[in-house]
Amino acid sequence: MATLKTNEARSYLGARQYSELYIGSLERLLALNHSSIHNEMAWVLHQQVRKRKDLLNRLPTKLQEYFLQSAKAATSSSSQVRTIQASSALVFGCAIFDTFIADTLTLLLLRFPETMGRDSKVPFEMLLHSTSREEVIAQVIQRRVRELGFESLANQLEFLNRHFKAGIALSKVTIDSLRRTFELRNKLVHDQSSHDLKIGRRGQLVLKSRPRRVRAREIMEISGSAFDEFLTAMKHIYRQVATNVLKAGDVISAVDAGLVTPDAVSNPELTASR
Repeated sequence: MATLKTNEARSYLGARQYSELYIGSLERLLALNHSSIHNEMAWVLHQQVRKRKDLLNRLPTKLQEYFLQSAKAATSSSSQVRTIQASSALVFGCAIFDTFIADTLTLLLLRFPETMGRDSKVPFEMLLHSTSREEVIAQVIQRRVRELGFESLANQLEFLNRHFKAGIALSKVTIDSLRRTFELRNKLVHDQSSHDLKIGRRGQLVLKSRPRRVRAREIMEISGSAFDEFLTAMKHIYRQVATNVLKAGDVISAVDAGLVTPDAVSNPELTASR
């Protein structure tokens, strides 16, 4: 059995850990998408049944009851519920994607802390209250990832490419689509008031109604394509990082082929017996 070197073992472990993060994000995103599709199908069915009840009568009795209950739950208070459901799914989908990017940044910075550079500053209070060098590094990285979280997606990907040579190259169509999605998310989260509050000439508060900043049609249009864009982007980012940064393809193939044992990589100091 071949010997697994320390750097190979670390690459293998890093790739496996990154795979777990990626799969976890995919599971949450697919579950959310499945729920959204179910609600949308129920709404469409409800509209069809209202127009043509003969369509429902062709189904078995139990299936009729199931579809009627689903349609009723999804459309209990008109199409406004449909818009709310789509808005909620879009906001949560953005959160899952954001978390995946943050997890990617955190894992790589922890794996290669030297990429933080000499300009990284550590507050004295952090040094004073930390119990170990590793804790200080983790806190500094956590703060840096939080700062990057306020940057645009393009800037975050540029950071990954510049510091880690990840080779991430999403198409302009995907980047523009994701930008529109996150712009809509920001409106849904931060700009839903139906009124403006201002100070009048005499110092009094003036309350004026205003039109909605987000239209239902825009929400339905963007939310319908957002999940596909999330999946496309996540798959590409994962593949590029795992291949170009963690460089564990050969090690994973060796383990899968039985040339080395998984036990040999459970600890970077261990080697597999021949």
